[in-house]
Amino acid sequence: MVIDACQRQGRGGSPTAVLDEASFTDEERCLIPGEVGTSHAVFIRATGVERGRPSYSLRFFTAEGELPACGHGTVAALALLAIRGGGSDHHAVLCTTNRSFEGWAIRNRDSVAASFDRGPVNLRVAQAPEPRPVAKVDLVR
Repeated sequence: MVIDACQRQGRGGSPTAVLDEASFTDEERCLIPGEVGTSHAVFIRATGVERGRPSYSLRFFTAEGELPACGHGTVAALALLAIRGGGSDHHAVLCTTNRSFEGWAIRNRDSVAASFDRGPVNLRVAQAPEPRPVAKVDLVR
């Protein structure tokens, strides 16, 4: 299933392929985003119960390889789990390569609002050459 994660006012979003874990090789996982027209894919595997909530393992892939984490993929996975759950409120424990955290989703009539504990955020001062522009475009009128 492709889910448009992180929409703004019901528009846009980041199309994300969400699949159940299967016997894919990592090379096959890298092919899926291109085949379904997304930049990335998340693979979900139910792992039981943790902290009194259903728990799931998440793996994220692009055409280039596996990612340790992906915000859009996490939101898309939560949305699919909420849709499958059938209720209006869904809570789960999610496990990635680096950590285990809680996520939740609330179903509305035709959409799902999902969020998760992103964990600590460490800020640092940008070092050269990080602050320079990614691309320079000269506009001609």
